[in-house]
Amino acid sequence: QEPEAGHGAGRPLQPGRVRHLLPQHLVAAADAKAGGAPLHHRPQRRRQPPGPERRQVRQGGLAPGEDAEVGVAEVGRAVQEAGADCVSAVNTYLGMKISLVELRPVLPGAGTAGLSGPAIKPLALAAVARLSRALEIPVVGIGGIASAADALEFLVAGAAAVQIGTANFYRPGIAAEVARGCLDFARTHRLSGWDELRWQHR
Repeated sequence: QEPEAGHGAGRPLQPGRVRHLLPQHLVAAADAKAGGAPLHHRPQRRRQPPGPERRQVRQGGLAPGEDAEVGVAEVGRAVQEAGADCVSAVNTYLGMKISLVELRPVLPGAGTAGLSGPAIKPLALAAVARLSRALEIPVVGIGGIASAADALEFLVAGAAAVQIGTANFYRPGIAAEVARGCLDFARTHRLSGWDELRWQHR
């Protein structure tokens, strides 16, 4: 028998619901009125009730909770107060690459863009751990997941589910591989539920 689906600190997140959740880009887009500052950097904006785009989704909305100038837990609580069913952490982090030939950033414009992949996994794990302790809604772990071990680390940190992003581009079968690896781990360790992996922070 497979382990039961994991839960957040409060309401359970049913695996079948995830595909119906609101895409992150609708709630994490830059706000032109704030000079391009992402919405998730400002908890006061996240406390606003979900707009019409969320009401079009059958089973809830997914709102990103990223580390920022304010504490990630404060952002998460604002999202929770606004009525989100769960929170995902994290999206990309701002990064830059410099060309020593041209002595300028490689990317156009301001020279910055979102950094994703394995490099951000430690940051993502820390954000997930903080959010899972602070919130009553489930946390979806995202950031640098490229193996079953990576996914399991997020479950230990407190995630109720995980999402794979960047790795899909260079390994299209990664989701099935990660799922199989997690189930193999569960069988080997005789887990009855994913909650058994959760780190109990004191």
